[in-house]
Amino acid sequence: VQSPVLGWVVERTLKAGKKKTILRVVLENGLEVSYENPVNVDEILRRYEEGVKARIVELREEVKDVPPPPPYTTDSMLRDAAIYLRYPVALTMQLAQDLFESGLITYHRTDATTVSSTGLNVAREYIEKNMLGEFTPRTYRREGAHECIRPVKPLDRRDLVQYIQMGLISFPIKLTDRHLRLYDMIFRRFIASQLPAARVGVQRFKVVVEGLDTELERTVEVLESGFNKVFAVISTAPRVSEGEYTIKNMEVRKVPAARLYNEGDLISLMREHGIGRPSTYSKIVQTLFNRGYIQYLPKRAGKIIATRKGRMVYEYLRDNFGKFISEEVTRELEKIMDKIEKGELEYQSVLSELHRQIEEVRRVTVKVA
Repeated sequence: VQSPVLGWVVERTLKAGKKKTILRVVLENGLEVSYENPVNVDEILRRYEEGVKARIVELREEVKDVPPPPPYTTDSMLRDAAIYLRYPVALTMQLAQDLFESGLITYHRTDATTVSSTGLNVAREYIEKNMLGEFTPRTYRREGAHECIRPVKPLDRRDLVQYIQMGLISFPIKLTDRHLRLYDMIFRRFIASQLPAARVGVQRFKVVVEGLDTELERTVEVLESGFNKVFAVISTAPRVSEGEYTIKNMEVRKVPAARLYNEGDLISLMREHGIGRPSTYSKIVQTLFNRGYIQYLPKRAGKIIATRKGRMVYEYLRDNFGKFISEEVTRELEKIMDKIEKGELEYQSVLSELHRQIEEVRRVTVKVA
């Protein structure tokens, strides 16, 4: 799994080293719009100096329901902890381990969103006690040995701190603010998953500037909060009206052609591509750091780049052993492991085939620089 993941970082590092042109436009109503790689940018800038206008056209409004996100799995917990809490993956896993061993959350190495009947009872008790709205039970059933990551008791962060201070509850380890912040994130996400959908007002429109146009969609009003009162992920923007607008500012920027990955992105990609396991996500990324294949980009919080050593190692493996380190081979091997576990394949025949492949690797002649 490490080789494909290293490959993702190498490719994204190279792509981020290239540049693309962004034309940023700010209208008199405060609306900011960006156009990527516009043609005739010099002509557009000249026209701006002459007082060219922008137009908002094809405006339409609608009301839509936004369902709550499902409870956390390992990958989504690691991703959100990296984004919102700025926790490295290894730290998040250690904190989650502590919370699990303290009896505060369910097992934190899982790729299932399933909510058990016990979990539903936890959510019901908390929602009804705090009058948060209608309890809307959802099991999010998904095959897996474990259920979702959720709180074991209907205690939010405030309740938990009060119980500790009053001596009503104690744990084998001292819970730090980092533990409590992660617990709070897990708790709110789970409770939100059992609340009604939010209902929002949305505007869709086009912004046209000198032949360039882009379509925007913005949430402008929350009509019914639903889950958003517990797990606030919906933000609103001011309404706009159709018409012609003065351009307050226009500038051209050269920016990286791609956004660098953070640890959360890599975890999500592993889940999306079907490689790695919840129990190994953190270790895979950490091993790449430990071996000096990847590193954090200085002064860019959480952003990851491939080192020269990492690029050389990956290119060597790709050029000489490409078919053995591909995502497809990795994914297929994990499927085979699952079938062995279920008794659908005989492990001796699988080992025999893997041994044959290893012997094939040994016969490959490569040039060592």
